[in-house]
Amino acid sequence: MSGGAPVARDMPFPASALALLLALPPVVPASPALDALARGDLDGALAARAANAAEARYVRARVHVARGELGAAELETATLGGTLGAQAAFYLAHARGQPREIARSAAKLCAAGDPTGRACADAELYDGATRPTEVTLAAPTEVPLATRAPFPLLLARAGGVKTGFVLDSGASDSVISTALAKQLGLHVTRAAFPVGVAAGGARSEAHLALLPELTVGSLTVRRLPVLVLDMADLDRAGVSGLLSPQALPGVTLAIDLGRHVLSVSPGSATPAPSPDAVTLPYVSAGLDLAVTASAAGGPRALFGLDTGMEGGLALSATYARAGDVPRPASVVEGAGGAASLESVPPVPVNLGPLTLRPRGPCVVSPMAKADVGLAGLLGDGLFEGGVVVLDNARRQVTVVIPNADERERPAPDGRPGAFDL
Repeated sequence: MSGGAPVARDMPFPASALALLLALPPVVPASPALDALARGDLDGALAARAANAAEARYVRARVHVARGELGAAELETATLGGTLGAQAAFYLAHARGQPREIARSAAKLCAAGDPTGRACADAELYDGATRPTEVTLAAPTEVPLATRAPFPLLLARAGGVKTGFVLDSGASDSVISTALAKQLGLHVTRAAFPVGVAAGGARSEAHLALLPELTVGSLTVRRLPVLVLDMADLDRAGVSGLLSPQALPGVTLAIDLGRHVLSVSPGSATPAPSPDAVTLPYVSAGLDLAVTASAAGGPRALFGLDTGMEGGLALSATYARAGDVPRPASVVEGAGGAASLESVPPVPVNLGPLTLRPRGPCVVSPMAKADVGLAGLLGDGLFEGGVVVLDNARRQVTVVIPNADERERPAPDGRPGAFDL
């Protein structure tokens, strides 16, 4: 890719931006049902014992939201009160994407004492807002991706500024740097809240803002809610944001990691079935995108689909204990540089009928959540050379890995972590 914003060559991409961004979860009483929810086992959460009838309704509401069954979620939420009701309403409002609903539910959760602080920031951001995020795509568009980046990196125009953006399905929200927010003169919420990197121990304070316009090829997104974080290392590399595909409802994104091209189509454009492909429904684990998979002989559970993670696989410590994970090969610095993680040999990952062996770093991380949790993260090293298709119209993911079981994957072009726009 050439032209556009200046980007440093042969500069390792900072690991802190290559993993799931999570608002810290609310602390809720433990029960078998909530424990299953925190493990990413939705069926188990519905079948397990809840502490009481209200908690059972809460669990059902959260599972319905995760699966996109918003009408059923509303019925469960309508009879809930207190903090559990406020939490369920908050996630339902986000799933619908309606500013007034988000503002109302966030204000109630903030008043109830939301320990994360996220609800208070949302209440401030959406106060008085009436128009939802608008996605405009008149015709299919193709956008080149950087050929030497270990993750999908593209050029975008954010509020008139051309800069690099990582297409990061592992980010719970789209993100821009503090420097870009200042350059654009954006109004940033006074309320802040902590965010963490799921595959590490880093913590940072985030604010919220509305980005007036983001353009990628012929795709335009207006009034895009973004987290605003200090990302000095990224800014120096000419990359000022992460674009979360969840922010693009009603379109299909095909990330071709072999040809280094992003294709965006209006509506649904799921590829035809083939022996080299699997199509799975995706769910919303809190604000994160996830699919059902299993690894290392462990049970089926929710795994975050993380196109912004250079490594192949990250497993939660809880899930690793349930599977046949080899003893640690080494200890590595976690994403964000704030934790030491166990590095383990690649273990097989079962994604529908496909059995994949990840290339690149594989780690065991805490990733604990007292919410709809994740058993791990599936990174780009699992899909190298393949195509990941996110169909937001049908809420499903298609992964195409030609000759997944037989092929010898080529080594990355250039130094690990190096890229050139």
